[in-house]
Amino acid sequence: MTLARILLLVAALAVAGLTAYLVKGFLDEKENELAEARQPVEERQVAAIEVLVADRDLPAGTILNPDHFRWQAWPDEGINEQYFLHESDTASEELTGAAVRRAISAGEPITRNRVVKPGEAGFLAGVLSAGMRAATIEVDEESGGAGFILPGDRVDIVMTQEAQQENAAGGVDRKIVSETILRDIRVLAIDQTFNDIDDQTRVGSTVTIELTSKEAEGLAVAKRMGTISLALRSLTRRPEIEEPTPFTSDEEVSRFLRVRSSAVPRVLVAKHALPAGTLMRDTDFMWLQLETGADVEGMIVEAYVSEASLRGAYLKEDVDANHPILSNKVIRPGEQGFIVAAMTPGMRAISVSINQVSGVSGFVSPGDRVDLMLTHEVNDNSESPLLNPRRFTETILTDLKLLAIEQTIDPTTGKPVIGQTVTLEVTPTQSEMVSLAGTMGQISLALRSVPSVELRPANEREMVSDLAVSPALRDFLIRGTLKDPNLLKRRAELSNLGSQGDAVAASVDPPKQVRIYRANQGSTVQVRR
Repeated sequence: MTLARILLLVAALAVAGLTAYLVKGFLDEKENELAEARQPVEERQVAAIEVLVADRDLPAGTILNPDHFRWQAWPDEGINEQYFLHESDTASEELTGAAVRRAISAGEPITRNRVVKPGEAGFLAGVLSAGMRAATIEVDEESGGAGFILPGDRVDIVMTQEAQQENAAGGVDRKIVSETILRDIRVLAIDQTFNDIDDQTRVGSTVTIELTSKEAEGLAVAKRMGTISLALRSLTRRPEIEEPTPFTSDEEVSRFLRVRSSAVPRVLVAKHALPAGTLMRDTDFMWLQLETGADVEGMIVEAYVSEASLRGAYLKEDVDANHPILSNKVIRPGEQGFIVAAMTPGMRAISVSINQVSGVSGFVSPGDRVDLMLTHEVNDNSESPLLNPRRFTETILTDLKLLAIEQTIDPTTGKPVIGQTVTLEVTPTQSEMVSLAGTMGQISLALRSVPSVELRPANEREMVSDLAVSPALRDFLIRGTLKDPNLLKRRAELSNLGSQGDAVAASVDPPKQVRIYRANQGSTVQVRR
């Protein structure tokens, strides 16, 4: 073997060995990477640092509490100096009560430049919603909720004042009245510190709330009028018990004051003769002041009831004008047996869904007479319908007695607020018609005059169609606007189409006669194209 071949063989072995070594090193490195990838996530993040992130979407102006954020592991290389790190246990306490300056998405780290803390410049401006104002109220432990009201809570503002009024004897009567002047107001900040020694909350002296400009003005007036208190609202709502209520006076709270005020009582009397079966309106009764010490047993005393509870009450017996209406002679709406007593023998009571518009804006009252109208659609199944669907309104029942209405009084304006149902007195057949009509379309009430007068006999009443309501729509379908877009040339023709607008317009062509047979009798009619 020559020397050249020997050297070539040695070189080949050296290259092979080096290659094997490099391949082995490469494979070991890959094996280590795969092993690290298979390692549980929890084990690989042991060295990761926890940062504070948003637990949910936090819009600008949100006042933070511990439910708004959580700790989450974060890679070392992704740490920013603006993050809150778990190495400091005070981060959660620092952020409680702080406000979000700019919106933070769920899972996004909370940074120091995205929040503003109470006491820092711009805190209130960052907390306030767009267009709102910040107003401050002085409180103590009693009026401020004993320290349980925190930033972000919702409160009602209650004003208590003393009112004075001259009485019939020439003296002055003083009444203490309390009323809720603002509802569902957001608390922005509260002057409250934490006592580290006693481990108890200590209430400060001021509470800052968020108001509209008008509400802020009203609050400023209320501060001069009386005492302001806060009432904390619950997180869960119950609309049925949160309806606005009238004011509360000292007589409602104290039985002693009620008895004393009734020493010169005002009792309910009839303004005019009222027959039995009347559903009383405001115009049917008034309050009459009796002499001092008069016996009011059995009478309805103003200090014990409100006029709202007497509207629509059923009168059991006749009452002469200016005579007292006794409490045992009336059945108020809502009391057991009211509807049965108010109905005429043999009649039925049925309820109808309404809204503010279909219920005549709340100006109907028990005892009124109303007509019932039905607005509905009908599909035109003819071969080439001009308009589909067709819409019609018709009076289906007239002169119905309104027995009851779901109605409340707005304490701020004193005006009636319509509910969602009215109860009508109908015959058995009419009750079936009303029930069916409710499934066909929208039912509306039409209030009748007193006394109720028919301007047109019942057999002459006709339905009103969509074409009768809109002359422009009628003209477009019957004549076509392309011939006369400004509707000027055919004004005279349009005026002769009739009130319903469903008849075909007269043509310049002579009419044609058509023979029509009904059973065995024939008749000739003229048809205009």
